[in-house]
Amino acid sequence: MLSPSQQFYNIPLNDPLYGTQQNEIRCLERAKDMGDMPWCTGSGWIIRRSALDTIGGFPLGSLTEDILTSMLLLTKGWRVANVPEALQYGLMPETFSAQCKQHVRWCIGGVQVGIVTGFGLSKRKAGAMSLDQRLTLFLLTLRCTMPFVFMLGLLGMPVLLLSNTRLIYCDNLRQLRYLLRLKCMLLFGSWLNNLVASMFTSYGAVLQQDSNTIWESPYHAWAILRSFILPKCLGGKVTGFVPTGTIPDNLNERHPTRRSPLRLRLKVVLFDCGALFHFIMVIAILLGFIYRVHLARQTGVTSREIYIELLTVTLSPPMGWIQQVLAFLTPLQYAIWPPAVPDREDLLDRDSVTGVASPRKGYRHGNFRFFGTVGYPQLIHVTLFATIAVYVGTWWL
Repeated sequence: MLSPSQQFYNIPLNDPLYGTQQNEIRCLERAKDMGDMPWCTGSGWIIRRSALDTIGGFPLGSLTEDILTSMLLLTKGWRVANVPEALQYGLMPETFSAQCKQHVRWCIGGVQVGIVTGFGLSKRKAGAMSLDQRLTLFLLTLRCTMPFVFMLGLLGMPVLLLSNTRLIYCDNLRQLRYLLRLKCMLLFGSWLNNLVASMFTSYGAVLQQDSNTIWESPYHAWAILRSFILPKCLGGKVTGFVPTGTIPDNLNERHPTRRSPLRLRLKVVLFDCGALFHFIMVIAILLGFIYRVHLARQTGVTSREIYIELLTVTLSPPMGWIQQVLAFLTPLQYAIWPPAVPDREDLLDRDSVTGVASPRKGYRHGNFRFFGTVGYPQLIHVTLFATIAVYVGTWWL
C-alpha cells in the first residue's frame, strides 16, 4: 500500500484551528514511515487487490478504516509506505463544527484500531509484525486515549489555583532557586524541541499543534467517555461516521462578505458546539489567579515575600495556566474573528479545454504570518519571556 500525504488548498491564514495537521503529516508520518509503521491517512491511496483480499476486504471495525486497513496489512506481512510528495490536494473542514467532528472521529477511530489489533500487545493479533512495529503500534494507539487523561489535568488547573495547593514545596530559598532553575531549563528544552520540529513544517504550525491539543481535549475526552466507558443509560453512545464534506456551512464562517452575524456565530460555537465549557474554564482559571494573588498579598508583608509566594504557584514555570487560558480562548476568538478564505473556484486554475482544475501555487501550502496577527502562537511567548525573567531572577532571590 502506498499512501500520499494529505495536502489542502483552502487553508486560512495561520490555520487558527490547526485543521491541516501539518506537523503530524510532515513530521510524525515520516517518522512512522522510517520505522516501517506508516498509517494510511486515506487521501487517495493505492493498494494491491491481492493484499486487500488477504485481510477480507475493507475492515469495518473502526471509524478510521483507512488506518485499520494499513495495520491489518502489516499483520499479514505486507508493506505500507508513506509518500511525502504532494501528489493530491483536498479540502480541509471549513467550519468549526466540521473540524471538531472530524478530529473526534479520528480519535475514536485510533482507539478502535488499538482494540482490533490488541494495541500491539497480543502476538496473535499482531501476526507478522516485528517487535518494533508492535511497540510503535502500542504507543501510537495509546496516544489516541491520552486526551482523556490529559483532560483530567486540565480540569485540575482551576482546582489547584482556587485551593491552597502549591506547585513547588521546599524548605528554604536555596532549594527554591534550584527547583525554579530546573523547571526553567525544562521549558527551554521544550522550546528548543519546537524549533527543531519547525524545520520540517513551520514554527507557527508547531505552536498551533500545542494549542489544538489543549482546546480539542474536552471534545475527545467526552467522546472516549461516551463511546467506551459510559453505559447507554448514562449517556453512552458510539460515535458515528459523518463524512466531513456532508456537514453544511450554514453560517458561511470563512466567507469575507456573506458570513452570518456575530451573535449567530457565538451561538453555534459556544452553545451548539459546546465551547461554552472552554469559556467557563477560562473564567475559573482567571478567578483562581486573582485569588492566589490576593492570598499572596495577605500572607506576605514585603514585595519580596509576595513574589516568593507567587513563584510557588502562578509564576512557577511553565505557567501552564496561561497556556491553558490562551488555548481555551481559541474557539471564542474564532467565532469573533473567523479567518477569510476565497471561494473554491478562486483557489483553482481550471483548464479551459479539459475542465481539470488544480490548486493555484499561492494556495498549495498554508501561509503563516507571525507579525501583524494576534493569536496563540504570538501570545504564548509571554510564558517564555516570563520564564527567562524568573530564571535570571533566581540569582538575586
